[in-house]
Amino acid sequence: MDDPKIRKSERVKGEFIVKYRFRYQGDAWPGEGDNWSMMSIADISAKGLAFYYNKNIQIGTALDFQIKLPVGDDHCIDCVGRVIRIEPAMGKPGSKVGIEFVEISEKGRDMIEKFAKEYKK
Repeated sequence: MDDPKIRKSERVKGEFIVKYRFRYQGDAWPGEGDNWSMMSIADISAKGLAFYYNKNIQIGTALDFQIKLPVGDDHCIDCVGRVIRIEPAMGKPGSKVGIEFVEISEKGRDMIEKFAKEYKK
């Protein structure tokens, strides 16, 4: 999953809290509406993120994310991600879910890249 030879952006491992909600063809899932939930992610890069999830989720599922990085900037990154990978969680309940960002501003990507470089120092 984390082959550094093919990784094109710096990935930061660590548990960061983000807001999320499921989407369905551009709209929230029935019953979800504007109800956001919180989750701890396993890692993040400018291309996507990963998290552990112990419910049923399918490849291709789209989610809205609101990401606030643990740095001085109060800017929240709003983006949309799509499930591209589901694999065993290795010692944790559920599965490790890989997300690719499919809608994210250039500023949002830049903020994550900058954070990743600073965090790695």
